[in-house]
Amino acid sequence: MASRPTQLPYVYWLLDQETVGYFSYENRRRLTNYSILLDDTRTVGYEIRNPLTGYNYAYHLRVKKKFADQVEEAQNYSFKLGLGLSTSSFAYLWGVRGRYVALMALVNGVFVTELLGYLMSNQMLGTTSQQELHSLLVAIRNVGPSHEFYKHLEALVNRLEPHQDINGDLEWVAGAYWNEKKNDNIQGLQGISIVTATLSAAAIFSHWFRNGYKRGWGWWLLAGAAHYNLYNNLELYVNDTGAGDTTMAVGHQFHAMGNLLGLWIAYWGTHDPFSKLYKLLGF
Repeated sequence: MASRPTQLPYVYWLLDQETVGYFSYENRRRLTNYSILLDDTRTVGYEIRNPLTGYNYAYHLRVKKKFADQVEEAQNYSFKLGLGLSTSSFAYLWGVRGRYVALMALVNGVFVTELLGYLMSNQMLGTTSQQELHSLLVAIRNVGPSHEFYKHLEALVNRLEPHQDINGDLEWVAGAYWNEKKNDNIQGLQGISIVTATLSAAAIFSHWFRNGYKRGWGWWLLAGAAHYNLYNNLELYVNDTGAGDTTMAVGHQFHAMGNLLGLWIAYWGTHDPFSKLYKLLGF
């Protein structure tokens, strides 16, 4: 049998690890820091960014390759569904309440989305370097479940650490998380759902409390789509992990902000306290 070339011990070591079961990190982990060349992930989804702020209204994520197709299909469906529900609620408001209320619901939904996106941009659990992030993750693990960020750590490990072990390689986790934030520009908040929540809540209020229910069956179909979105928001909120951007999912509690904003705009209508300002801006 031919002997292995002596200049390639690391390559053969890596191949050997594929044939053994999981042990501890020290026994079978890489010999280098995090590198995208060794990371078994790829980016999925696509980007529809605001050219002024960079906020992505679609979904663009980095996930393990074995889950990539499934995640991409789900995220693309979520964006298309949100866009469709936003369009139907906007059309309903325009037809039932008029141009002003429809535009106010849309503009304010976008404003809140952009504001939250800015506040959560490049969020690294309060750290400013990859080394500092690694040290924080180790400290969180040492404290245990009583630490306020322990669920965040568990979510990161489940998504980024190949063996999904809380006692595994946190240096790798820190590097992977830092890469997707800095190099992939994947932010903590993305998607159109807050805009959709604002528009749908305004449409629901207008349907029941501003005589929208007196309209024909076509308007009832549009209102039904808004009701479906509210149901979907509640379902997502109940199942929310609370881990926010560490699970690469929208913080579903933010949908409630859109819902409340939509109710406010629909209730006040053209007498919205901000109406004079918006009218000065040409709306």
